[in-house]
Amino acid sequence: MLVVDDDPLTVGFVAHVLATHGYEVESVCDGESALAALGRRLPDLVLLDVVMPAMSGIEVLDHIRTDPQQSHLPVILITACSADEELLEGYRVGADYYITKPFTAAELLDGIALVVGAARID
Repeated sequence: MLVVDDDPLTVGFVAHVLATHGYEVESVCDGESALAALGRRLPDLVLLDVVMPAMSGIEVLDHIRTDPQQSHLPVILITACSADEELLEGYRVGADYYITKPFTAAELLDGIALVVGAARID
């Protein structure tokens, strides 16, 4: 899984939860690094923060959805904002799911299970 977030605490939490549950995790801190990581290797899932400097998560998602080699990737947006307009914009661009900060390990794992169609690993 690719975790993209400019907040080191969020990245650390998500990476720890996922690694503890058997997921292989790569993490980056901005949109440009996310696109570079996707160019090297396609993950099973992208967890993508919406609000980041220089390139927003929505812009990264738009790039993913318009790239034929990446367009199939499941993407969960992570945001501190729960405004309807932001959520709708993410879904219009092609988000598969949203998780709103702050979130628990259970919410993260349940969201991933919903998107990838797998049973949750407890």
